[in-house]
Amino acid sequence: MRRLPLLFSLFLLAPGARAETPPSPKIIERYKQMLAATPVEGTALDRLWKIYSDQGQTGQLIDEYKASDSLAGQMIFGHLLRRAGRANDAAAAYLHAATLDATSPLPALALAHLESERAHPREAAGWLEKAVASLPAGDPRLPDTLLQLGAAWLDAGEADKAAEAWEKTVALNPTDLALRRKLADSYERNFLPDRAIEHLTYVEAHSAATERPLVLQQIARIQQGAGHQDAAIAALEKALALTGPGNWLRTALESQIIRLHQRYHRAGELEERWKKYAADNPRDLGGCLQLVELYERLGDLEQQRAWLEKLTALAPKNLEYREKFARLLLQMDQTDQAAAVYDALLKDQPANADFVFARARLDVQRDAARTAKQRIDALLAARKNDESVRAKALEFYQQNRLTDFVEEHLTADAAANNEDALAALATFYFTQHLDGEARRVLQRMVHPGEDARAAGRGPFPHLADSPGAKRF
Repeated sequence: MRRLPLLFSLFLLAPGARAETPPSPKIIERYKQMLAATPVEGTALDRLWKIYSDQGQTGQLIDEYKASDSLAGQMIFGHLLRRAGRANDAAAAYLHAATLDATSPLPALALAHLESERAHPREAAGWLEKAVASLPAGDPRLPDTLLQLGAAWLDAGEADKAAEAWEKTVALNPTDLALRRKLADSYERNFLPDRAIEHLTYVEAHSAATERPLVLQQIARIQQGAGHQDAAIAALEKALALTGPGNWLRTALESQIIRLHQRYHRAGELEERWKKYAADNPRDLGGCLQLVELYERLGDLEQQRAWLEKLTALAPKNLEYREKFARLLLQMDQTDQAAAVYDALLKDQPANADFVFARARLDVQRDAARTAKQRIDALLAARKNDESVRAKALEFYQQNRLTDFVEEHLTADAAANNEDALAALATFYFTQHLDGEARRVLQRMVHPGEDARAAGRGPFPHLADSPGAKRF
């Protein structure tokens, strides 16, 4: 009886037991009909090849089409030979197919594919030229074939012929913006900047307002790569003019413009131009913002402060600008003015954690730690269910070495005898070399029948290993 499982396993592993059921002859015939109707590489050929390959009968499948005297039969014969690794025989089959129907583009397309695989781009281009000539106007295959033709000529080192082929794709549909962008990307990759810019200029002029800055950004990159300083700057400034304050792209554009001027040693020119714009448009927030960005990049704190003051005066309700102003004042060691700005911010948003902790940090710098604690306590009371704020408060006390406040905070957390909170408090006492206090905390973690060291070995083994715990 013990042999039965072994025999059963051997039966399962036997080749006959594992063999899949062969597909129905009707399915095979259906794939062959599909290929006869459209003799191209695709799903039908893939599945038919797999069926015969699984049965070890690919040779039989190839022989089935060998004697065919139709275009479709010879095309399928060539595809099968190529899959079998017989490239020369496949080429002969395709050439024979071409003699059976001189008007069909299929043999030329297949031969172009074959030559591309064999790294013969010039020969591939020649066959693609013949395929293009065979395709009727309006044929949906024509644009993609022209793109392949351009790529083949480019691989053959014929950039002008490549561009000529690609431009024909645009002539087929001049309003296709996606096609123009695709061409522009190809030209950019292949160091043909003028042709790329020509298409991108058309795309920029006909795109939606939200897309135009991105297109101009690409134009600027190409112009810069071509060494056209003024054209690159003009494209970026046009893009900047299309974005308003708060636009996600604006800061990146400002940074690019400033970097370009710094690289070309023209920062003074940019400063004068932007100052003139701000003077001519005194209510424009964008004029102030770009000058703030410029002076931040140049490291001119005084000018940065002057323009931030103007910015906050123009947009007094914008908390982001006011907070940026406060941080700059701190950077300039103007703590009284920074405190006044933070006080005003807290008046508008008293429960804003970022403002509270920034203001508390100022209190600590001015030796008013107790005032800082009161601010944080008020915040914790206002947001009593927000654990992230409590964690931030503890981190604040630790960073500023306010040990008494750390103890108060951890003690309050441990009041409910939560094990994690008790562990944190005990760890704190050990780090402060207050072993007796740590022992009392550990005793609160002990269940009936355990001792302090047993508790330490449970959920908190690191406490059991501490020097203080070993003396319990």
